[in-house]
Amino acid sequence: MDNKTKLATFNVRADQWDEFKDLAKRNGLNASEVLREFVESYLKDGSIETSQCDRPQLERRINKIDRDLNGLTRRVEAMERINQECCIE
Repeated sequence: MDNKTKLATFNVRADQWDEFKDLAKRNGLNASEVLREFVESYLKDGSIETSQCDRPQLERRINKIDRDLNGLTRRVEAMERINQECCIE
């Protein structure tokens, strides 16, 4: 297997491309990652399965959610400390 990469270009409506990039970003990915995963999946299965769950993508999403939750937890803990300090007489 050759590990060289190839720059692929194609035409797509501008509004679809913008929506595609936005959706990828909301899922913690970028457009290139989604397209590469699609190519790998399509080559493996030979079909397009819209409900297919790609494990690497799922793991990236889980990791992003974990990071977000950890950040939120730290913020809540900091706010609780501030609240306790303000309420101590």
